[in-house]
Amino acid sequence: MADTRKMERRDFLKTAAAVALSGSVLSELEAQPRPWETEQTVWVRRSINSFTSAEIDELRKAVTAMQSRPSTNPLSWAYQAAIHGTYASGSYTAWNTCQHGSYFFLSWHRMYLYYFDRILRAASSSQKLVQPYWPYEPNANRAIPTPYRNPASTSNSLYVSQRGPGINDGAELPVSSVDHCTAYSLIPFLPATGQPPSSSFGGGIVSVPTHFASVYGQLELVPHNRVHSSVGGWMGDPNTAAQDPLFWTHHCNVDRLWEGWLALGGGRANPTGNSTWMNTAFTFFDVSSTGTPVQVTLKGAQILDIVAQLNYRYDALPVYQCTSLRIVRRQLVLSAPHLPPLSAVEPMAVAAQGATLGSAPVSVELAVSGGLREALSAGGAGRRIELRLEGIRVDRNPGVAYHIYLGLAPGEAPRTLDPENPHPAYIGTLDFFEIISKLRHDRAAAANGYTVAADITDLTRTAGARVTGSHLMVTFVPEGLGGRPRAAAPTRIRRVLVRAVAAPRA
Repeated sequence: MADTRKMERRDFLKTAAAVALSGSVLSELEAQPRPWETEQTVWVRRSINSFTSAEIDELRKAVTAMQSRPSTNPLSWAYQAAIHGTYASGSYTAWNTCQHGSYFFLSWHRMYLYYFDRILRAASSSQKLVQPYWPYEPNANRAIPTPYRNPASTSNSLYVSQRGPGINDGAELPVSSVDHCTAYSLIPFLPATGQPPSSSFGGGIVSVPTHFASVYGQLELVPHNRVHSSVGGWMGDPNTAAQDPLFWTHHCNVDRLWEGWLALGGGRANPTGNSTWMNTAFTFFDVSSTGTPVQVTLKGAQILDIVAQLNYRYDALPVYQCTSLRIVRRQLVLSAPHLPPLSAVEPMAVAAQGATLGSAPVSVELAVSGGLREALSAGGAGRRIELRLEGIRVDRNPGVAYHIYLGLAPGEAPRTLDPENPHPAYIGTLDFFEIISKLRHDRAAAANGYTVAADITDLTRTAGARVTGSHLMVTFVPEGLGGRPRAAAPTRIRRVLVRAVAAPRA
């Protein structure tokens, strides 16, 4: 395979347009780069916090220009947003093609940002514009950037009212929503055989591109999904998220986090040995030097080196502020069942009825079977023990995440969730960005509700001491913004249970 790091800018421009469009759309990119994009240009993607007022004005003008174009124009704001996802009727090239819940997540969104950057820059009067990133982290920048919420009027093209309560007032996202420590502690981009996808940085393998798969990597889960859900509104639904200008600065930071993870070294690397990841082509749109749209394709092999291949870099990479490089398996966010077919399943504790979650903590009492105590005291005894939430239904993103605890006493209030010092009964966090996508796009989930599972084997010894009589409590604690209460749309769970699985632990 040729070294794509050495691919010249002009060659890239010539070959990127693999598919022709009819009508006014060009069949191929013009051979000459645009005057402001020479082969020597390396654009610097900077923090929105470093933008001058003049640069913010230019960003707003470019967004306004894109928003003024008809939705059928591939260079318009509406069309570009629909590439990620849309509820709009009609079938247009590249609509609803975002990659979520798989190892294509990071590469597809990098491609998407790259071409959007070029379209945005071409719409700018300065022709030097580069999308900014939102440098959220646990200790700073957890409120959305001021230019996206002030002024709160239609004169500000970066502002939308379709965000969760408090967001446009400067409420801070929870620390747990923006924390990248668990993702950065993971060495492999892909999960090892038999391991859950959330034990990897980049996600699980799928055989073909899938709009919404269910093998989420840890960076996609947190902070990506959690930031989407915490912001809420349009951002809380994959089919509307890219309509919010905040989407783009959020995803620029996710891309930056990817670069920062690679820079840590220690065996961290992209999955260049996977030919499907390297060679699968995705379709986007670029703008020619004459200002007309052109259909293009890009592959994973062409986006590995952002400077040599894509001509941009970041002004600074994230500082890894975690106290240690560690994998805390019981902190893994709940994800869809991912293991091979099970040889046997033994229900061990089941709630008499389902649960409805809202704005206050909810505890569900599970009736314990005779074998649970033995299994808990033996720490699993060679079996995997998991918590299952079956038949989850929600009409819209509830705007909160639910931290789940096993065996809390009635009325016991867990301390504030600390990623470095979790409560001993903490299982994981239920987030809804991925659940919304599956309920919208997966027929089985739409018909039966969505099911998630978490391996709680590591918690069983602690939980064993928390069984009260013949019952075990599972507690859901909502977390909103900046410690403020937040009204939550109801989440319905058909069945809550604990079961032992007669299969080797991952």
